[in-house]
Amino acid sequence: MDELIAALCFQIPAPADESESVDGWRVLIPAPDANGMIRGDDGRAWKMSDPDAVVATYTGPRPIDVNHAEDLQAAAGNPAPASGWIEEIRANNGAIEGRLAFNARGAASVRDREYRYLSPAFRFHPETKEIKRIDSASLVNTPNFALALNRRGAPDANDNPEANAMDLLAELRTALNLKDDATEADALAAVKTQGTELETARNRPTDTPPLDKFVPRGDYDALEQAKNRAETQLAERDQADHKAKVDAAITAAKAAGKITPATEDYHRANCRTAEGLEAFQTYVAAAPEIGADTGLDGKTPGSGAGEALTDEEKAACRAIGVDEATFAERRDADAKAYG
Repeated sequence: MDELIAALCFQIPAPADESESVDGWRVLIPAPDANGMIRGDDGRAWKMSDPDAVVATYTGPRPIDVNHAEDLQAAAGNPAPASGWIEEIRANNGAIEGRLAFNARGAASVRDREYRYLSPAFRFHPETKEIKRIDSASLVNTPNFALALNRRGAPDANDNPEANAMDLLAELRTALNLKDDATEADALAAVKTQGTELETARNRPTDTPPLDKFVPRGDYDALEQAKNRAETQLAERDQADHKAKVDAAITAAKAAGKITPATEDYHRANCRTAEGLEAFQTYVAAAPEIGADTGLDGKTPGSGAGEALTDEEKAACRAIGVDEATFAERRDADAKAYG
């Protein structure tokens, strides 16, 4: 039966100062308790009856990665660079210790407290829970990260590996936007596809981006200029149309005697906007005639003596507060005097 993988977490002590090395021996698997069990924070437990047998499986340096990239990323074909190495392991008072040697990046991460915990990953027998060998170790910030590895096939607290496998598959379906009936093979294919697309994007020349996601700058500028020209032409056309409407309304109002030439500029200024034109048309519709035909065209001065006042003359009487009869008498007198 295939061995399963699990992990424990231990806090990495901070160096006293920058000169102190972060390398050295660290506990990877603690000594069993009085009941012969090694218990994790998540409630799971394993056995390690023979630490020396576990040490004997060590065949060379084992990687120290970040967030178990060796198991979660490398398996999908993605990069999983090491931050250091487990250079050797030993049994010590029932526990297994590893001599850690960090590279510059890993040492900086530990020294700067970017990562506070070390999480060794190990193989164990699914039925007896006997620990068989140490695979790697990871820098992590979540002490219970072992639960994520547990979903890759390690039995949970209820010894139900199938439930854990289904949990992982459900999470993969959601993360990869797959259908509810997608299989593990579908999920793995989707992960590989994303890795290929990412690598392709990284290797694509920066001066030839895909046309389905980017527009060449020259084309964009041309479109922007065409848009600006269209907007300018539309605004000019709208202005010309509005001016024609104002001209027609002013001309009609003068012809109807609703406004006088003296007030044309005033009304035209009020018609600068569509709302102003609408207000002017409403005013003209309700205004009385103040410039009606006087009937004097073709007549000589004095020819109107004795005639009734015209509408314009009556309006003048109202404007200056003169009685219409008095106005008529004066008008007739002027006609006789200057006729």
